Amino acid sequence: MEWGAPGYLWLLLAGAPLFLLALGSARRARLSRQQLTGGREEAPHLLPWGVAAAAMMLLVAALAGPRFGEEPRERLAQGGDILFLLDTSRSMLTRDLGQSRLDAAKEAVRKATAGLKGERVGLVAFAGSAFLVCPLTTDYALFDQVLKEAGEQTLPLPGTSLAAALKEARRALQGEGGEPKVVVLLSDGEDHEGEYAAAARALDAAGARLYAVAAGTSPGGPIPLAGAGGQKDRDGNFVLSRLRPETLRQAAQAGGGGMVDIAALPGLLATLPLQNSAAKPAASRQAQRERFQVPLALALALLCVEPLLLFRGRP
Repeated sequence: MEWGAPGYLWLLLAGAPLFLLALGSARRARLSRQQLTGGREEAPHLLPWGVAAAAMMLLVAALAGPRFGEEPRERLAQGGDILFLLDTSRSMLTRDLGQSRLDAAKEAVRKATAGLKGERVGLVAFAGSAFLVCPLTTDYALFDQVLKEAGEQTLPLPGTSLAAALKEARRALQGEGGEPKVVVLLSDGEDHEGEYAAAARALDAAGARLYAVAAGTSPGGPIPLAGAGGQKDRDGNFVLSRLRPETLRQAAQAGGGGMVDIAALPGLLATLPLQNSAAKPAASRQAQRERFQVPLALALALLCVEPLLLFRGRP
């Protein structure tokens, strides 16, 4: 027998003193009534208390996830690792792709990851700093939720630092085994600090190949902040944000990969060796069957019976 979440079993130890405290409280209440009425009162029936306590213990057991009895279960073949670096700086709010660059980048990632089977995916959000908001995982639903919530407010430090994103990617991939590793940088290419080429070379030396995805257009557009028409400089002119493909191309070449347009991201992942590794036959294994339904059903049954016992015990 196994437990999926054995940490909940500690609640059983906490439940015992609580049960004793409840019994003591009931006894004190009975003694108080005796003193007020001057009469004698029967001792409270312990059966309803015992039934309630048993129901609580069974609920705890259900939370802990008991597993027993084997069943065959398919296991997906392990693919490679794909770490996405998502630019969440202010310039990514520019709407020169029919929508904001940030929304277009997130949509491209969703399309690119829709067909993955076995690859691990992770997400780094970056602006003036970078942070691993989703560690590598095969839980694609979790990844999609984190991707959905990523935005300009994810990181407090303004600006754009490609080097910070690449350094965070290297830290995230350290000690992650020998599977193929790909880092996908989604940005408009604006960079306020430099040093991205050295960070990309260090990432390549660590065994990860870097690909840059260009989010934006050369004509660009105003950053939709601080006014109805967009952000303005000190002279009152609209600040235009334009795609800087040369920065992205240099970073990708230093990282051993290349640059693609945002619309080509799904096709890019389909051509990488790590994508093909998931096509290997899935293995099967014997796994313990989930049995949380058993204690849960028993607990619900006892909770239904307990009020009847309380009513029956009243004079």
